[in-house]
Amino acid sequence: MLFLSLLSLFYFRLIDNYYSSGNVLRFDDFGFNSGGIFNITVSSNKKATFTLLLANQTEYSSLRVYPYLYRSFCKNKTQALALLNKTSPKNTYDFEWNDQISSAGIYTPVLINCLNNNSLVYYRIELRFRNPSSFLDFRDEGISANDVTMSIIYCVFSFVWFINILYVRSLSINICYMFAILPPIKALSLALAAATYESLSCSD
Repeated sequence: MLFLSLLSLFYFRLIDNYYSSGNVLRFDDFGFNSGGIFNITVSSNKKATFTLLLANQTEYSSLRVYPYLYRSFCKNKTQALALLNKTSPKNTYDFEWNDQISSAGIYTPVLINCLNNNSLVYYRIELRFRNPSSFLDFRDEGISANDVTMSIIYCVFSFVWFINILYVRSLSINICYMFAILPPIKALSLALAAATYESLSCSD
C-alpha cells in the first residue's frame, strides 16, 4: 500500500476533470531539462478557441502580478504571454499540443478560454511530461540518492542499537526494546521510496 501511494504522488502524468466558469485554468508546474518533451490534451463540452501556454518562471510571475494581461490577450491575441504557446482552431471541442523544451527551467501550464463568458464549462485535461532521461521533474531526480543514503544511515543506527541491547544491557531500559524496531522500519520505507523514484525515472 505504501509503495502504491508513493507511485501516485510522483507520477509524471496528470489526467483530471475540471468545471470552471473562468477564462483561465492553471496547472501544477514541472521542472524540465533541455530537450524535455510534453503533450497536453484538452477536451470540453462546449466549443471554444483555446490557447495553451507553458510559461517559465519569469513569464508566470508577470502573469500572477498582472492578471489583467489575460484580458488584454483575449482582446488582442497578437501579443504573446509566453514564448511557448499554441492556439487551437476556432470553435473546437478538442485540442492537442506536442512540443519540446529548448531551455531548462520550471514551466507552468496555463489554459485560456477567451470565449467563456462566465458560463460553467467542463474540461478534461491530460498532461504528459518527461525529460530526456527521466519521467521525473528535474527537482526530484536527486531524491532517490538521498533516500538511499538515509536508509544506509538508519541501517547502521539499527545495527548499533541492537548491539547495545544485546551486549550492553546495563545501559538499556525497557523502552529501548520497544523503540528498537523503528529505525529498521524507517530504513525500509526510505529504501522503498528510493526504489519508487528510480522506477518512475525510467517508466511511466
